[in-house]
Amino acid sequence: MAYMGTGVSLRDGIHTDSSTGISGWNTHRTALTGEFTRNGGDVSGRYGEFSKDIQEYNRKIDTLSGAWQDTGMFLTPYNAGFRYTGTGDFNKWDTYSLLLDGVDDYVDAGTALGDALGDNYAGDLTVSMWFKADVTSGHDGLFEFGAFAAANGWMMVDIASNTIRFHPAADVAWSRQVAFTDTASWHHLVCIYAAGSEADSKMYLDGIAVGTATGTFPAAADMDFAGLKTIIGAYYNTSYTFEGKMDEVAIWDSALSAAQITAIYNGGTPQSLAPYSPVAWWRMGDYDVGYIGNGYGVITDQMDTTLGSDLITNGGFDTDSDWTKGDGWTISDGVASSDGSQSASSDLYQNAGLGVDGTPYQVTFTVSNYSAGNVRAVVGGSAATIWRSANGTYTERIWVLNGPNFNIQSDYNFIGSIDNVVVKKINGYAGIMKNMTASDIVADTP
Repeated sequence: MAYMGTGVSLRDGIHTDSSTGISGWNTHRTALTGEFTRNGGDVSGRYGEFSKDIQEYNRKIDTLSGAWQDTGMFLTPYNAGFRYTGTGDFNKWDTYSLLLDGVDDYVDAGTALGDALGDNYAGDLTVSMWFKADVTSGHDGLFEFGAFAAANGWMMVDIASNTIRFHPAADVAWSRQVAFTDTASWHHLVCIYAAGSEADSKMYLDGIAVGTATGTFPAAADMDFAGLKTIIGAYYNTSYTFEGKMDEVAIWDSALSAAQITAIYNGGTPQSLAPYSPVAWWRMGDYDVGYIGNGYGVITDQMDTTLGSDLITNGGFDTDSDWTKGDGWTISDGVASSDGSQSASSDLYQNAGLGVDGTPYQVTFTVSNYSAGNVRAVVGGSAATIWRSANGTYTERIWVLNGPNFNIQSDYNFIGSIDNVVVKKINGYAGIMKNMTASDIVADTP
């Protein structure tokens, strides 16, 4: 429990002071915001929780006043795993964006969307995003369907030599371009490929149609999607990465109308895209991104936040079966236990039939009877996740890099038990934060 210097309870107060009404909530928020401002440079202890408390106060005030209703679709924005020390408006619907460093940061949403659209795609396509560029004179990729090996992606958008460029197909010369040099402000960009129609294939910047068309308009045979990755913040084998911030990226398998684009631009303030039914929508930090560690985190596709079925057999260890046990591991009495006799890291694993590289999973497991060492979950050949060294139930979102196996891995002296192992695929077209950390989710939005 955190307390203010005046003795007013923060976390518990949010739940126990409901009788005070709006006036009481405002009193709490004013005092809390003042102390947060005075101590914003100190993120230790209770100050690290202030952003969460302010958000909850704002939500309570707005609910009581009727200014905001919780529909269940959009939950409290992601605020776990890092501490906010900025000065953003906590009462905004869109609180966070993703900061990309222009070196090796990008979001990889895998090949599932490209595979769903398929070869020789004959339909329309629209890409929408908010961005704030730090550089416009370089060569920065904003979005691409790409093969991840060369410039043969489809629907490439970049900023190069002070120009925004939209290429529906990389193996033909057609593009739409507009001069752009602003590095101080947020902008809303929409790029539309209208199948067979150069006139209707447009670029909109801040709600206004812009850009000059150059080259030969692509034919349907140029629209090959299958096997192409969806990349946000980079293109051309990720050689050209975006430097700046991105927010509310979405894609439609249709051509949005001018009226729809005006509504989505909303005078420069992002809003929910759900009424416009995009195929995929990445909120870039405003929805739970799960575990962020070792340069990886999940940017959920807001259009499908559900989970698949449990892929683990005998996750409750009811019998001594279905799992391959490394040194030190045994299964009995409804748990899998490590006795510390292993001389190196040791795996308890099973073939869970995990998907191809870039498939995200949510993993839950319980540690009990802990007395020493560390234990962690490994999905396929995924990057190592966080070591656990205490009793508790842990949930992580992890990416497969290769291999079908799910592993519980102990270090050389872990002593404890594992139970209630559940692994479920994250549905939709979720993206992985490549080479990024929690500090790359920032409170700077349009």
